[in-house]
Amino acid sequence: MDIFIFWISIGIIFYTWCLYPLLLAIFSKILSKKIHFLKPLNKWPFISIILPVHNEELAIKRKLDNLLSIDYPNYEIIVVSDGSTDNTEKVVLEYQRSFRNVKLLSLFHVGKSTAQNEGVKIAKGDIIVFTDVDSIFEKNVLKNIVLLFQNPQVGCVTAQVKWINPKESAITEGGNIYWKYENFLWRCEDKLGLLAWGAGTCLAVRRSIFRPIPPYYGEDCIVPLDIVEQGFLVKYQPKAVVYDFWSPDIKSEFKARVRMTLRSCAGTLSKKRLLNPLKFPKQAWAIWSHKLLRWLTPYWAFVAFITNLFAIKTSLFYLFFFIVQCLGYFIGLIGIYFTSKGRSLLIISHIGSFLLVLCSFAIGIWQALRGQKIIAYRSNEK
Repeated sequence: MDIFIFWISIGIIFYTWCLYPLLLAIFSKILSKKIHFLKPLNKWPFISIILPVHNEELAIKRKLDNLLSIDYPNYEIIVVSDGSTDNTEKVVLEYQRSFRNVKLLSLFHVGKSTAQNEGVKIAKGDIIVFTDVDSIFEKNVLKNIVLLFQNPQVGCVTAQVKWINPKESAITEGGNIYWKYENFLWRCEDKLGLLAWGAGTCLAVRRSIFRPIPPYYGEDCIVPLDIVEQGFLVKYQPKAVVYDFWSPDIKSEFKARVRMTLRSCAGTLSKKRLLNPLKFPKQAWAIWSHKLLRWLTPYWAFVAFITNLFAIKTSLFYLFFFIVQCLGYFIGLIGIYFTSKGRSLLIISHIGSFLLVLCSFAIGIWQALRGQKIIAYRSNEK
């Protein structure tokens, strides 16, 4: 029985991280439709950029300078100050006096999702773009995103995120590898019409089909799922590039990953209809394979480790596999240690970064299953 459970666990991990991407690659080559190149529009739709902030006086100026430099003819920037107690609002008001398309909405501390909803209420745009204060847009981001909305079936468009860090730490290197893998999946799922997630750093949605975001879920998870549930497509636009920053502090980065997993997992589990393979067979397959089974990876890995321990006595193969597992975790711990000291050891640091991701998955999904909720912007908030 132990051996059977061991192979089931290994099989699920292999399917999630290797077989599912392979199947996506094959199906996207065979079944994807021809790409019709879209021409620039004669009339660009009005866009509302929603930027929720809480005590961001050190970052808000850089963000507004970046947004105001975008190459797009007609858009507004709605900064939603969610109970800021520093000079954030003062900085925004200075910009508002100089730029007509900058607006400030001041709220009590209601949480990120509620702040975004309030911003949408006063938005005038046909397209709503959600972003955060840390990300940096390339100049042509909005034009590239809007091109995809020419298809009336498209309800949501997500940009490509590239991660950077001034110190180019091991966290950044490992994060970039993870996101290259993620972007590959997004491209394949996009071709198959299965994409159901996006990047909160730059997520665009049609105003007419936007549903208010529940307070405890992240917009990068729940908004795309809402769009798919309504029968519209979520598209990935690799030409719309946005840069975001990894925290150089391993503890802060770990807390952020736990928080993101918690909010995304809770949001995904709230869409039970989409998880039902009898009602949405293709979409349920993608969601279970891409998200839920991936988040469960550390639990399957734990089961594989324990059952492997009991199977050692049956053959040398299981002894060898157990030694390999122990060595892998030991190397990962070394990688985490040196990363915390600001040092990179190439493959060892990458293994440590992956182990850190799995640990954040384990904690985040456990908190989600327990019903824990969070409305924070940052990992150090409540």
